Amino acid sequence: MAFSYTQYQESERLRRLAEEMARHNEGKPSQWTGGQYGQQRDDALSKLLNREKFSYDVNGDALYQQYKDKYVQQGKQAMQDTMGQAAALTGGYGSTYGQAVGQQQYNAYLQKLGDVVPELYQLAMSRYQMEGDELKDQYAMAKDLYDTEYGQYRDTVSDWMNERNYLADRYDNERSYDYGVWSDGRDFSYKDYRDRISDDQWMQEQEESNRRWQAEFDENKRQFDENMAWQQAKAAASRGGGGSGGGGGGGSREEKDDSSKYADRHGTSGNLISVPGYGEISYDDAEALEKRGHIKLIGVDKRGKPIYAKTAKKNYNNPIMMSR
Repeated sequence: MAFSYTQYQESERLRRLAEEMARHNEGKPSQWTGGQYGQQRDDALSKLLNREKFSYDVNGDALYQQYKDKYVQQGKQAMQDTMGQAAALTGGYGSTYGQAVGQQQYNAYLQKLGDVVPELYQLAMSRYQMEGDELKDQYAMAKDLYDTEYGQYRDTVSDWMNERNYLADRYDNERSYDYGVWSDGRDFSYKDYRDRISDDQWMQEQEESNRRWQAEFDENKRQFDENMAWQQAKAAASRGGGGSGGGGGGGSREEKDDSSKYADRHGTSGNLISVPGYGEISYDDAEALEKRGHIKLIGVDKRGKPIYAKTAKKNYNNPIMMSR
């Protein structure tokens, strides 16, 4: 029977850990897109970097126009006053002198307007620098807010990743343990399976060895019993042949011995056995046929004579010559 073992299946605890890790992954922080202050920071930086270079147009300066209107009006007023005073001194008649003095007064105010231009330029430069500093402050503030928000985002991502790694480690450790328990059980079962196969093979080999030994023992016993039966039959036949020869009467002992030998070699009626296919033959002939495999001893009759059966082997090639 081939080895079989239940396929590995995750334990209930391992499945719960997998579900917990899946739920945690669903809560992954979204991709960072700049946050609430990213656009403010970018806009402040763009304004700071894309400012036009400082330039001053006096005619475009509203404060200069105010000074201009003021000094022109004051100059005209001073010119009129000066010309009126000159006319009064001359009896009410205008004079070139009065006009000249009045123009001087007007020009004096225009000169004051010209003197204020450097101051207005410096004021404009200061305003430009202040606006630049304000843009820098706006950028710095937006950047600080952005950095703080991004830092909080990174902390959130870091916390999420740490928790994910923690859950992943728990899952991996639990799975290794869970799989190890299954693997150990499988290995133990396989070893037990191999041991049982080895035991079965040993038992089969042992049974086969016992069977061969028993067969060999039975064969040896059969041969021994057959040989004993043959010896007993032969001894019985010898005793029977001796009795028949003793009734013959006289003669010398040497003659009796020769007669006995002749009887053993050629057989007598008491010293013969009947073999199928061969008729009545001597024990020696029967023994020779048995050794050649032409007949087979199958038992002994009531008188102790052996009983033979003819085999399929023919006595054609190199035949045994019967002594009788």
